[in-house]
Amino acid sequence: MQPFDYTAYTQALHTLPHPPRILRVGLSRFGRGLYLVRVGTDRPQGLIHGAIHAREHITAHVVYALMQEYAAQYRLGMPTVDFLPMVNPDGVELAIHGLSTVPPVHRAYLTAISRGSPFSLWKANGIGVDLNVNFDADWGSGKQNLRTAGAENYIGPHPHSEPESRALVRLTRTYRYRWSLSYHAKGSVVYYGYGEGAHAHQGQRLALLVADYLGYTASQSVGSAGGYKDWHTRLDSAVSALTVEVGKDEYPHPYPMEDLPRILAENKGIVQLVANEWKER
Repeated sequence: MQPFDYTAYTQALHTLPHPPRILRVGLSRFGRGLYLVRVGTDRPQGLIHGAIHAREHITAHVVYALMQEYAAQYRLGMPTVDFLPMVNPDGVELAIHGLSTVPPVHRAYLTAISRGSPFSLWKANGIGVDLNVNFDADWGSGKQNLRTAGAENYIGPHPHSEPESRALVRLTRTYRYRWSLSYHAKGSVVYYGYGEGAHAHQGQRLALLVADYLGYTASQSVGSAGGYKDWHTRLDSAVSALTVEVGKDEYPHPYPMEDLPRILAENKGIVQLVANEWKER
């Protein structure tokens, strides 16, 4: 299995058969389209996204495969679900293919802020903002948060400063998703909740269901700040927003593609499970 390639990905999207709809929901910092696939005919109930961290591009394969599976199963009356396999195409292309994918004007800057770290370990977007600490949920209060650009943990100049983050915010505010799964790698953990107050246990029921199905551990988020899951949880007390960390901790970053078939096998059927759980409420 080859790493996720942006050009091949966008070409494949536009050859998908019915029922998916392809929507360009924004542009990355370097002008790459952010493509969402909607499976269903009604207002979308949930959102599943991947590759918000560049080096975790294996999750783009996971979300794309989940979309294909759900589309093949889809029948009228089933819940509509949105899939955004690649939130961070600039970072993914940088992590996989290096500086040649970056506009020349930015290359010296990225080389400087990488501080000698290989781009294969890059988590941030194209200008060094870590998108999963860029959301307005105790923004900047995380223990590992940084105030300078780099490969990871830089919160950006202000919440939602990045076009990729803003695209997720617009989608979520527009469609008011009842649940979301944010795919990351690694650890075989399903995280739920946010903070230590009213939202601390929010989503626990769904997290336990998902973790049991996958054979993962369900864990309450402690000290998490600025992530999409945090922001979505805080946005509406009725939603269940989860972070799903696929893969085994024993493997290094970037996560080896050789383990993708096993990850896909254990996640098979998860969309139907979650969609049905919410439909029955």
